[in-house]
Amino acid sequence: MIFVNLQERGFYMKNTSLLTALVCCGVSISPLLAEDKVASASKPATQAKQETTKTANLKIGTWNMYENLSKDGSSKEKQVAINELQTKETAKLEEKRVKSTKRFEEFNAKKDMLSKDAREKEEKELLALSRDMQIEAQKAQELVRAEVAKLTEGLALEAETAAIEVAKSLDLDLLLEKNTGRVVYEKSTSHDITAQVGAKMNKNYEIKLAENKKAEADAVKTAKADDKAKTAAVKA
Repeated sequence: MIFVNLQERGFYMKNTSLLTALVCCGVSISPLLAEDKVASASKPATQAKQETTKTANLKIGTWNMYENLSKDGSSKEKQVAINELQTKETAKLEEKRVKSTKRFEEFNAKKDMLSKDAREKEEKELLALSRDMQIEAQKAQELVRAEVAKLTEGLALEAETAAIEVAKSLDLDLLLEKNTGRVVYEKSTSHDITAQVGAKMNKNYEIKLAENKKAEADAVKTAKADDKAKTAAVKA
């Protein structure tokens, strides 16, 4: 029997709500590093202290999406719709299964009286029927899963919209979803350090690249010295 529970399929909501972007691109390194150095050199100590205090005073809220979804009235209505679809698809499969079982029983009852050709023909038909049943079952499962995805995506969007409205009404600076740690709402991007992290990564890459080049040059130098020593030893 096909069975898909809305709460058990929470990963649909998680996949829909959580958008992870991994971007790899060639960025000009020097300008970023130059900006970082200038900013660090020109920033007064008082300004840095003010920014630290501002960060410490952030109002951060947390929200459990899945708890809300499991208790929401709309969620229960959608679960009813999913259950009805499951029941309908299961009934269709059961009807086909009964007919298929009857054909197998009829074949087993008369197969000894059939000619070789007739028996082989029916066996092929029954194998094809069995494969069709498996395909139908798979289609039914995919249909139910697609419907679950559609319903839960819409419900997750409704829940997130409500969460953001509440966060704004409470004048929160950040709202985090408890299960994923995802930032659902951000009042300002002034605390975003993406640019600084990118500059630091580029700087670390330049350092590592320089170290690798030096190691390669040292290895070549050592190899040449060894060859020179061996040649001198042979001549001696």
